[in-house]
Formats: sequence, structure tokens, C-alpha cells
Amino acid sequence: MKEKGPGTKARRILGRVAANEFVGRADELQQIVSHPRNSGEGRGLLLLMAPSAGVSELLRQSYDQLFHRREDIVPIYFALARGETTAVSAAIEFLNTFLLQYVAFRRNEPSLCEASITLKDLVQLAAPADLEWIERLVEGYNRERFSNDDRAFVRFCLSAPQRVPKRDGCPYVMVDGAQLADSLGGQGDLAAEMLRIFCRSNLPFAVAGLRRQVLDAAHRASCNFETIDILRLGKLGDEDARRLVEHVAIRQRVVINDQTRDLLVQQFECSPFFVTALLQAARERTVTLDTYLDCEQLYVDELMGGRIQRHFASLL
Repeated sequence: MKEKGPGTKARRILGRVAANEFVGRADELQQIVSHPRNSGEGRGLLLLMAPSAGVSELLRQSYDQLFHRREDIVPIYFALARGETTAVSAAIEFLNTFLLQYVAFRRNEPSLCEASITLKDLVQLAAPADLEWIERLVEGYNRERFSNDDRAFVRFCLSAPQRVPKRDGCPYVMVDGAQLADSLGGQGDLAAEMLRIFCRSNLPFAVAGLRRQVLDAAHRASCNFETIDILRLGKLGDEDARRLVEHVAIRQRVVINDQTRDLLVQQFECSPFFVTALLQAARERTVTLDTYLDCEQLYVDELMGGRIQRHFASLL
């Protein structure tokens, strides 16, 4: 597999912004991307984030870089969704996401990553070299799904990357939002189960989430911290945060000035999520943010009934 040449512009795959518009976190991005090569076989990486520090786009950018390198590292990005209600449904989504992204990588078809297709379709799309083990995996999935042992089924789904023969690539699973596993209806400890399975495999992995929850899950999983690297994500620096506001304002076509830019940086404590949410709301409402009053009025509206209100409601 060959890496793209210097004159080739890599397309976005999972990233929400172009690589040249991704602000800050350059060192962290490099550490995540280089982790499978530099850390040794089967070593994990825990990304411990401060509240609202932002990690999703960092992982998506890491995925895109690894995909375009076309090496034997197969990137897998899995985001735990707030809408998942059980560990079983989350495990099913994990297995489907894993197979979809694996097949997309092996076929070098990035558009497949966002496709909505069945496991049967994925078997038909699999490369001939992968067909045998993928067929066995899907057959096992269909058999285990209708058993009465939910915990065994969850483990089966989470261990899917381990079924890839070495000759067919090395999956590198990156899990986003591990703390959300705590709210899955009390049906087992999904975050700890993930870490337990990943740590016992010989595959590299990265798990990202809020500091306390991720560390607690790692302790519950009895992880060997000598085989795990830790990357702590604090808030963006002020300079990077100012650049972030400017970039997002340009993308959303929202008028700001230096004063309101600095206000957003301070009010949202350099949080990429809240900055982006407010500027998206400004675009949708077709309002400018070139006075303090404009910013505060929109902020109150969003806090009472917009994206920001829905974000806080989802945490309760």
C-alpha cells in the first residue's frame, strides 16, 4: 500500500473539517496517528479529556490520516452514541461499524464509511482474501445474537477485530466517548468490558473520554497500566481558540470582530463544542455577532432552547 504523494490533496472521510482547517492539537494528532507504530504490539492509549475539551474531531482527523496512508494499519473509529440504550445495542453497532470501515479500507472506498448497508451486503463486498474470515464472523454473529447470554454476545462483538488474520492488516480501534457507556441501562459495564478485551488482544487501540470515567473503567477492567500510554487533553490555548473561532465563523459565514471573538473564547473557556454550536446557531438564525449584546442574546436563546440546552439536557 502506498501513501499519497505530497501533491495529492487527501479527501475528508470522517473529518468534519478539512485537515488544513483543523486548529490546534497538532502534537496530540501526531501521537494518536503514530501510536500503532511507535508503541509496540498490543499497547493501548487512553485519551483523558477535561470536560468540553473536545476529542471527536481529533479522532476523526486521525482516522482520515491513517486511511490515506494505505499501510497495514486499518483505522476503525467508533463513537458511542448518546441514543444507545443497552450494552447489546452498542455492541451490535460496534461490530457493524468495524466491518463497514474494514471493508471500506480494504477496498479503498472511503464513501463506504458513511453507507447504510447490511452485514449480508458487507460479505458480498468483502475482498476475496477476506471472505472466509468475514463469513465465519457473520455466521457466528447470527448464531450468538439469538442466544440467551447477553454478556457473551457483547464480548463476541467487541472481539471482532481480533479475528482479522495478520496478513490482512492490523485493526487500530479508536473509541470516542467511553464515559457514555455508564448510562446503558445498567446492562453490564461496557467501557470496562471494552478495555478488558482490547488490553488482552495483541492489537493497538485508543479509548477517549472524560478523565475520571475512563480511568475508573480501566481500573475496573484490571488493565496493566505498564502496557498503556496516557494522553491528557486539556482545553485549547487562547491563541488556538481564537483561531478556532475565526475558522468556524468563516465556514458558517457569520460576521464577528476581534472583540466578540475574544468574548466567545473566554465565555466558552476555549471549548470547540460550544463555540461551534453558537456559530452554527448564528448561521441558522442569520444573525451577526459583531457586538457583545448580539452574542449574549444568542447565547441566552441557545441556553434556553437550542443546541446548548439540548446538550445539557442529554447529560441529565
